[in-house]
Amino acid sequence: MKIKAPITLDLFPARRNYKAELEEVSALALPFVSKQDRSKPGKKYWDVKPINDYSLACNIGAEYAAHFVQYLKNNPNDVEINLLGSIVEDMDFTDDSCAKGYHVGFFTYLEFLLYKSVKKRKVFHDLDKHRDKCRLEE
Repeated sequence: MKIKAPITLDLFPARRNYKAELEEVSALALPFVSKQDRSKPGKKYWDVKPINDYSLACNIGAEYAAHFVQYLKNNPNDVEINLLGSIVEDMDFTDDSCAKGYHVGFFTYLEFLLYKSVKKRKVFHDLDKHRDKCRLEE
């Protein structure tokens, strides 16, 4: 029987609050977002290190999802700006290395959080209310 090594927490980003206290907090505060180099202005929304442990990458990816959701919770003005779409756009879904675990863990934990947050909601009723709100804002 293969014994798994314990997860070392020093590989995980520090857990934090993303509330803007005195200065504005941007998505760059997320542990997987970085600035592009000078040849490409803007941000790289999925910048993860190479890794040779799939299980660890899954765990780190789940941690990244928690950071992402905490960021949205603390920065409601960044909800509905398609930040998740920018993250997905920068993911390399052709990568078959152990780094694939990052996005597997990320989406698995997001699915769990989605389920937990909507299991007692009437999602289609909420969608209709959301559409009505958007129409009023046009």
